[in-house]
Amino acid sequence: MAKTTGVIFAHLNGKALRLKDGTARLTMGGYMREPVRSGFQILYREEYTPGEFEATLIHGADTSIEDYRDIVGGELRAETDTGKVFLIKNASTRSIGPLAAGEGDLEISVFGDPAVEE
Repeated sequence: MAKTTGVIFAHLNGKALRLKDGTARLTMGGYMREPVRSGFQILYREEYTPGEFEATLIHGADTSIEDYRDIVGGELRAETDTGKVFLIKNASTRSIGPLAAGEGDLEISVFGDPAVEE
C-alpha cells in the first residue's frame, strides 16, 4: 500500500469511471470558515459547502456522455491507492465536457452532500 495518495479510483452509481492518471480531485465540503475581524477579536462565519469531485475521463466507444450528464441524486465513491474510501451521496453532475479529440479527454464535475470517509 502506498504511503501517499498517487491514484484515485472512482465509481459513479456503481459504474467504474475510467480516469486519466493524475486528474482526479476530491473536495470534502462541509463547513467552510471565513475569518471576520471584530475590533481586536477574530471571529468567523460559516458557509456549508458541497462535496465535489472533478476528473478527466477517458472517452471511448462505450462511453455515454448523456448517461453521465443526466445523473441527479446518485452516489460517487472514490477510493485511493492508500486504502481510503470517500463517499458523496446525493451526487449530481455539475458539468460534463468538453470532449477533446486526440486522447479522448472528457472533463466531469460532480457535486453532492459533503464527502464522508468510510
